[in-house]
Amino acid sequence: MIKKTVIFFVLVALAISGCVLDHWGKGPTDPAKVYYWYPKDTGDTTGMVSRGSSDNPVAYPVNNQEYYSYIIPETKTIIATGIAKNDRVYYWYEDNTTSIGTTDNPTKYKSYYSSNRDTNRELVGVGIAGDDRVYYWYSGGTTGWVSIGTSNDPTKHSLKKCFSNNGYCEADIVKISDGYLNPIAVAIDGFYDTVYYWYPDQTVSSGTSVNATKYKNYYNSNLQKEVVGIAIRNGK
Repeated sequence: MIKKTVIFFVLVALAISGCVLDHWGKGPTDPAKVYYWYPKDTGDTTGMVSRGSSDNPVAYPVNNQEYYSYIIPETKTIIATGIAKNDRVYYWYEDNTTSIGTTDNPTKYKSYYSSNRDTNRELVGVGIAGDDRVYYWYSGGTTGWVSIGTSNDPTKHSLKKCFSNNGYCEADIVKISDGYLNPIAVAIDGFYDTVYYWYPDQTVSSGTSVNATKYKNYYNSNLQKEVVGIAIRNGK
């Protein structure tokens, strides 16, 4: 009886720990399939994509090409991207819409629909975790904010402790370096639920949704181009 009771409590403890880890990060890894989207020129309909790692945006060329193109309407501007575990790519746009497609066809699976973001908050990144919950990060001066939801409801799954702030939790994601630097993009490695943060000073770190350097402090990202979104394909 005692042995069964001990096993029961161990299993419960592991289950509870798993839930917490699923939401806040499982551990360090260096994802091999990181996709970078670059802005299109004003009045143009074509932008570029590359595939690499967290510290080399072109490490894994596609069809022997470091860059390939995506096409969106002239009136659309991408501000964030994420890749779900079914490999479908989600795009968030400046006009508060979302679409679902592939890395080079943003509307292949679903055309533009409302993302229902709070436009009073400045979005700095979106990531899709292994459980397909969508994490949103926002700038906030000396600190940042995070909410958890879906592609069209940014606070649907936010933690109860964040309800006092309308579903937004404080997040330690601002880098202090000659001032306060907010991330320019955020992505989740959904296999390990590790969060990667890219900064405008060409550095990247890895951590959790509320701690940008928990697993790895700032290191060189070798990202020398402006990006509008970064996403990590789930899986090894």
